Amino acid sequence: GKTTICDELIKAGHRVVPEASRGAILEAQGRGFSSEEIFADRKLLANAIWNRKLEIARGLSPSERCVWDTGLVDSLVFCRLADCDLSRIEPAGRIYRYRSVALLEPLAHSRIIGDPVRPQTAHERILLHESLVEEYGRQKYQATRVGDGSIGDRLRAVLGA
Repeated sequence: GKTTICDELIKAGHRVVPEASRGAILEAQGRGFSSEEIFADRKLLANAIWNRKLEIARGLSPSERCVWDTGLVDSLVFCRLADCDLSRIEPAGRIYRYRSVALLEPLAHSRIIGDPVRPQTAHERILLHESLVEEYGRQKYQATRVGDGSIGDRLRAVLGA
């Protein structure tokens, strides 16, 4: 999946901005919160992830090429789905723009390895992906849609985006 592609990009020497949600969830678990407690307040989690990503974006040079595992637009979608106040989030999405976007289509259900940190059903993954496609379009990105395929094929498509 996406993590495998990011790992391959790192091996090839590309800078990858790691996914922020996993870090936020693991940090909360380290403070003694259970997964149930963390996911019970999706609004709080979505805002925490947004804040992490915004801090990362502010520290990057506009001339530096890097690949985001999940970008600010992704977090905007998470925040919208969690019914967060978007008044401070949407303007930042207009300030921090990407040169290109590759959206990886969800893998066939039989190829997905369970994620103990972020449990999602196949239905939730598909709804999230559809929301991402819609939001990137709303933000006027010409996203390259990367279909299911071999790691090499998907990697070439991401690099070609």
